[in-house]
Amino acid sequence: MPPPVIDRLRAMAEANGHTDLVGALGSEAGQAPDTVPPLPPPAKSPRAERKRLHALLDEVLNSGDRDALEAVIPNLELSAKWVRQRTQKRK
Repeated sequence: MPPPVIDRLRAMAEANGHTDLVGALGSEAGQAPDTVPPLPPPAKSPRAERKRLHALLDEVLNSGDRDALEAVIPNLELSAKWVRQRTQKRK
């Protein structure tokens, strides 16, 4: 990420009392956190991509990492609710 983006994210985190995020964003501007592994490239077929995404989700869910779970689960729940509502409207 460009240094100005990192600086802005750190400032927003600090202003909102998220000191843990300030540290996670790197100690110097533009320095990415060293705890985030690179994502595998997207799969070429829809079936392979679905398998890849399920593997990523399993990795997060099986990790037991509270912060990761708190980031992922609400997004899954919200996305599922949104899909259900759209599906019901089409019927």
